[in-house]
Amino acid sequence: MQLTKTDFIQFLNCSKSLWLLKKDPDYFPHGEFSTFMQKLVREGYEVELYVRQFFENADGRNISFQTEFTTDEGLYARLDAFENMGDGTTALYEIKSSTSVKTDSKHNHLKDACFQKICADRAGQKIDRVFLIHVNGDYIRDGDIDPGDMLVFADITEAVNEIVAETSSEIDAALAFLEADHDMAGCSCAEKTRANQCDTFSVFNTDVPTPSIVCRGCGRIKYASLGQWVLSSSRTFLRITRCRTISVLLLTRLKSVGLW
Repeated sequence: MQLTKTDFIQFLNCSKSLWLLKKDPDYFPHGEFSTFMQKLVREGYEVELYVRQFFENADGRNISFQTEFTTDEGLYARLDAFENMGDGTTALYEIKSSTSVKTDSKHNHLKDACFQKICADRAGQKIDRVFLIHVNGDYIRDGDIDPGDMLVFADITEAVNEIVAETSSEIDAALAFLEADHDMAGCSCAEKTRANQCDTFSVFNTDVPTPSIVCRGCGRIKYASLGQWVLSSSRTFLRITRCRTISVLLLTRLKSVGLW
């Protein structure tokens, strides 16, 4: 079973969501996460056009774009750009439309680049240096776009090397997880806020009412329908209102029914 960079990031966010996508793609409910990833890909291609212009004007550079690597275990990587450098070393370029190197769960650029490096390494192509090309947030266009001024080449080699062992273990875990059988009862997103939940949340968490209200201040995330909150006992209601974090949505709904 093939594992791409996008698949790997999805696995890190919700392993069961990726498993369902691979096992039963027709049943997979493509939602916000899928749309978000497609948006990043489109924006990355737009920036790549300027990267190509930059290298076209750089004499003596041995650059290839969209070079593919596959491994017998199922890894697949398509490098945004790959360079055989003059000193005999190689460089991997990961192209992003952001204005900085991001490391949050939805935009972990280091994990992206590290996956590509590991796949190339396992396919027999040694990667010596890793760069992340992103947009210069301070760039102001004056006439035609100058790729040299618009782009930032961030050397992330050291940061990527620091997470190679961890990422390699996660890749192996992802491959093993996809080969195993899993039930449809619950997924790890039950402990996440809505903004961080997978597209398949409703598929794996059928006991969560829709729509629902989320309360996190009691030690863990809890879900309930508005009706359940309204009909709850005064003791339960008081415990809920003493939580340190009550969402604006919850307050608005409670006010609308005269309970706040």
